Amino acid sequence: MALMKGAILMVFTAVALSGVFGVDALEAQVDTLTVGESSGAVAGTDARIQPGDQIRLQVWREPDLSGDFTVDEQGEAILPRIGRLEAASMEAAALQDSLYVAYGRYLRNPSIEIAVLRRIGVHGEVRNPSLYMVDLTMTLREVIAMAGGITDAGNPERIAIIRGDEEIRLDTNGQEQFDTAELRSGDQIVVGRRSWLALNPLAALSASTALISFVVGVILPLVR
Repeated sequence: MALMKGAILMVFTAVALSGVFGVDALEAQVDTLTVGESSGAVAGTDARIQPGDQIRLQVWREPDLSGDFTVDEQGEAILPRIGRLEAASMEAAALQDSLYVAYGRYLRNPSIEIAVLRRIGVHGEVRNPSLYMVDLTMTLREVIAMAGGITDAGNPERIAIIRGDEEIRLDTNGQEQFDTAELRSGDQIVVGRRSWLALNPLAALSASTALISFVVGVILPLVR
């Protein structure tokens, strides 16, 4: 009988403690199992132009040639004087060199500056959730920082990129994905919330202690 009581106490204790310490670990395992595979695209300074990106073109003393131009689904942008230009898969520096040559046919020593921007939504547990136009070379870490960073209630191990009907979860075993995760125009970054138990450890511990006390004081005496 003593062995039975001991076994019952051990089971309830394990259940109670797992509620305090085991939930976040379990959630982390689930996230890892559902992580999206990399598409092989590059991010950061080596990022390349994609459909949906916006080319911000500034030609010195030529306001009619300057402006914002969107890369269409075919990977082309329609620019003043030049017309259709295949821009997809180019790095920003390579595009600027191409534009210098193209506008050099019409202008003498043109001064050209470009920025390639992406429309990215940042939601969930960040301080300033909103829609942002971010530079092509910005990483996921930098985009989240632009949104004010993760709140105290946010879980850096529960970040997903929503792309149409696809949900891409970061691998919680590799923080390097903050710098290598591919971003595209239209992506929605969602930072998840830490569990109630993680945010309220003292309350959870008190509940577990009360459960153990109930088992010791009420349940075990009934076991004959």
